[in-house]
Amino acid sequence: MNSFSISKIARGLAIFTITLFVLGSCEKKENTIGSGFLDGEKFGSGIYRNTKIVAYTTERDSIVSSGSNLNLLGVYEDPIFGSIKSSFGIQLTLSEFEPDFGTNPTVDSVILTMPYLGKADSDSTMTYNTDSIYGNKNIPITIKISQLDKFLHPDSIYYSNTELPIIADGEVYPSNTFQFSSDSIPLSYIDTTSTGADTTIIYKIAPSLRLKLEDKYFQDNILDADPSYLVDNANFITNHINGLVFDTESTDGAVYTFDMFKKSSLIIYYKNEDTDDEGNPLPPQGYGLKFDNKFSRVNKYEFDRSNADALLTKQLAPIYDTANGSEMIYLQGMAGLEANIKLFTDEIQLDTIRKENWLINRAELVYRVSDENGDVVAPPFRLLMVNNDSLSVVGSDYRIIDYVLEPAAFDGYLNSDATILSGNVEKRYYKFRITNHVATILDGEIKMNESGDYEVVYDDELNYDIKLISFSGSTSVSRVKMNGSNNVMDETKNLFLEIHYSKKD
Repeated sequence: MNSFSISKIARGLAIFTITLFVLGSCEKKENTIGSGFLDGEKFGSGIYRNTKIVAYTTERDSIVSSGSNLNLLGVYEDPIFGSIKSSFGIQLTLSEFEPDFGTNPTVDSVILTMPYLGKADSDSTMTYNTDSIYGNKNIPITIKISQLDKFLHPDSIYYSNTELPIIADGEVYPSNTFQFSSDSIPLSYIDTTSTGADTTIIYKIAPSLRLKLEDKYFQDNILDADPSYLVDNANFITNHINGLVFDTESTDGAVYTFDMFKKSSLIIYYKNEDTDDEGNPLPPQGYGLKFDNKFSRVNKYEFDRSNADALLTKQLAPIYDTANGSEMIYLQGMAGLEANIKLFTDEIQLDTIRKENWLINRAELVYRVSDENGDVVAPPFRLLMVNNDSLSVVGSDYRIIDYVLEPAAFDGYLNSDATILSGNVEKRYYKFRITNHVATILDGEIKMNESGDYEVVYDDELNYDIKLISFSGSTSVSRVKMNGSNNVMDETKNLFLEIHYSKKD
């Protein structure tokens, strides 16, 4: 659980209250304003940036990747982070139970439509979310869709290394190449309700991955299926079609993000031998299979870091020495790449600061985006910083106290500024305001010891070890390379903790 120094906050409030009282009492005595506080004791202020910090990259073996509304598909050879590939398994559901397909139904066509995650600006252009397309969308990739040979239980948790076996003869869409396009897709249909001649209606849908699936598979497994399989979703998913696996056989291209539950569709268009009242053949009809977010889905991620930055692979090695931290740190949600941040690692420095008895007015931890981050994809729009030790303790509060008290001020968003960093050059950075967290470290807590005396007790474990992660979690394909804590050639590039304090002169 988080703890913080009530004594520090109480002291700060007391000083603030007394300050207001003094300023109010001296409203007509301009020469006394600011001359002193607390019975004439003078206070000065300062900024401290020299805190010893250690930062390095860590990796989780696997991350929870089930239950998300977003599914990732594709592959990209990242020059910094190495190769990353994503496939996913997802369950299909019936749009109508016990459907009647008529006499001798036959599949006419099966169309799968998956809109790209983004916001349409007009009929022909789209602005994509930061995490929507990761890599080179100009390179075509192959896609293969097969029947899943595994039941995904809705009450189970699945991880990013979950195996997604496929049925050998369950090919829904054979390996085929597709090329991304940002253009809207024109469609048409015949309006038979018009007076007089039939009218062709033309309309557009958002840019999408749109595929024509295998007729035979849906003829055998839907139109000609044993009717008992189509009675309800539980029987359909458990005993008939467990789900579909979307995969790629390409080695480079891009990773695409889809919200399968918003406007995605799989429509089976079919004909039968039935006729209308006048004996005319019925036009083709459609039956939909749905992607329902009440059912299971899981993303699977695979990585090959043989061509990744040497500093990244070095930090992920089992024998990496974390004592001094690294020159660079690397974050990516779907890869489980995070950073351990250790504050106040110099005990002598920490003891000296504590003896100064500062009143902490503001403390901000600033992470600079590296000039070598690359232009492949924008860095994550936001990062999250949490208590490191709490992540492995069931029921513990992972949130830093400043996030609890003032989540808006805690921040963590990607910023760009020319003033906060040296050189007066526009730089990108992430900033976290952790005033209360730092005050806890420097002030400790006042507790009663065994002798009945009060003393200041410092927690040298809970407060100094924090973790930096992607805010978007396991579905965030964006990544960021940032300056770490051990750039021996130029220490001004390192991440830093900036403490604004007041102290008695």
